[in-house]
Amino acid sequence: MNKKNFAPDPGELKKVAVNAIEKNGDICLSLDLNREMPKMRPMHGVTNFAPLQNSAMTCNYPLLTMVRDLKIPYSYFHDTPLENPGLDLIDVSRIFPIFSADVNNPENYRFEETDAYLQQVIDSGTEVIFRLGESIEVTPAKRFRVNPPADFEKWAEICLHIVSHYTEGWANGFHWNIRDWAVWEEPNNPNLWGGTFEQYLRLYEVTAVKFKKRFPNLRIGGPESTTFGIKYLEQFLAFCEEKKLPLDFVCYTAYYQTPAEILAESFVRRKMVDDHGFKDIPLWMDEWHGSPLWDSFPDEVGYMRESNRIRGYNGAVFAGTVLCGLQDVPAERACYYSVCMPGGYGLFDERRIPTPQYYMFAKYCSMFNNAKRRIAVDFVDDEPNVKALACEIDEANIEMMLGCYLQNARTIKFSIPDGFKLKSVEIMNANNARFVELNSWDYSVADNVATLQKNELPMAFFVKLQKI
Repeated sequence: MNKKNFAPDPGELKKVAVNAIEKNGDICLSLDLNREMPKMRPMHGVTNFAPLQNSAMTCNYPLLTMVRDLKIPYSYFHDTPLENPGLDLIDVSRIFPIFSADVNNPENYRFEETDAYLQQVIDSGTEVIFRLGESIEVTPAKRFRVNPPADFEKWAEICLHIVSHYTEGWANGFHWNIRDWAVWEEPNNPNLWGGTFEQYLRLYEVTAVKFKKRFPNLRIGGPESTTFGIKYLEQFLAFCEEKKLPLDFVCYTAYYQTPAEILAESFVRRKMVDDHGFKDIPLWMDEWHGSPLWDSFPDEVGYMRESNRIRGYNGAVFAGTVLCGLQDVPAERACYYSVCMPGGYGLFDERRIPTPQYYMFAKYCSMFNNAKRRIAVDFVDDEPNVKALACEIDEANIEMMLGCYLQNARTIKFSIPDGFKLKSVEIMNANNARFVELNSWDYSVADNVATLQKNELPMAFFVKLQKI
């Protein structure tokens, strides 16, 4: 692990990438109303939630209401203090700031801010996946919170008290149904774990054994390894298999240049989990996003270019394409990073203004929340970075989202099912940060086939069909 240059290993990335070379010719697809499809799965989780407070000079958007409108099914929590400057949230070192203090004394814990923050989540009907660990520290010199705990046994006891506070009411706490608890975050990333990976394995062992003995009905998991952490995941699985450790879910982080790579990665990791004897263990993508070009970060101009790219329509089309494809991967949960993270990663930016990513999620969530059943979509020729999702809203209306994360101009053709007509087409592209409806002369329909034009940049379409 190169601690001086945190960037994905290109050689390792090729192991999980698919052939994403863009093709030429028309993109042709059809909807099959008669084929039985699995029920839509809730794959639109997020990392973190609405910030607990707004700082000065932010726009007055009803941020909490806008997040609640999405009806997010579940949320993972990592880097939460970065979305909430000045507040001590979620991280173990922020809840229990003096490590030498007595772990059994409630006065040594600072729960109040995290209580208020999570109350918003619980009141929104969103399920909590609680990460026991620390937020990232991207600093050139000393790191303060991400080093291995001085005493693994004591750290595990602190975590047990945190769990007890939120599930058993300890220390004037709550009886919330928080079932899922992950041990640390990205232990193969030097910005998040200052020790060796072997030290992390030992921390997981100590914590998982204590946790399962104390809370047999709750779930414990890890390792939340990063994109280039395939070999570390394998090491973690082999360790758990050998030691027969409690492992109720396997989670990981996914950042890639193309949607195809993110979607393909879940198949690689699922096989690895199965091969180590954990076939019944769910696989969760607890943090995902389109990846910036890491090599651009040292240069200020390059950093701003990449930040603007992933926060803009490009990042939104990336997200929409992945959301469509997630229905057909072996990962059972996925959490988009994040709700309001600086640097271009959020559904809202640092000024609390909604980004194109929010409007992509809003469109997808509306379709999911109103869908009666999923409809089969068949492509004539598979294009790894083009994904579609179609649903029957009611007997008279069908909606389809189509994400085209391609850099070349293409013609898109799709057949309209018998008995239906094309009601409207909306697009998101370089000129439209939100979905806007196309004029009827911007597309054509002939012999029950609709034809759309995509330019040389990524673009997403939202199509509505109506029964005749």
